[in-house]
Amino acid sequence: MALPTLIDLASLDRYNIYVVMLALIALDEMDDRALSAVDSIHQLPTSSEAVTASMKNYVPRLIEKILADLGP
Repeated sequence: MALPTLIDLASLDRYNIYVVMLALIALDEMDDRALSAVDSIHQLPTSSEAVTASMKNYVPRLIEKILADLGP
């Protein structure tokens, strides 16, 4: 299944910002098919010292958008 793989790839603790952003975009495109992963998405790290200042808002904003799209 793609969902567990995408959740893993969306972790800033393990992967660089580019891999994480692509995984989050893919999760966002899954729409309701990602509902079962809401708890895991909530637990994803939103920051890393390895992320440059100019890109530090990308991951938190993508996660926020995904969760908003999936509903309360």
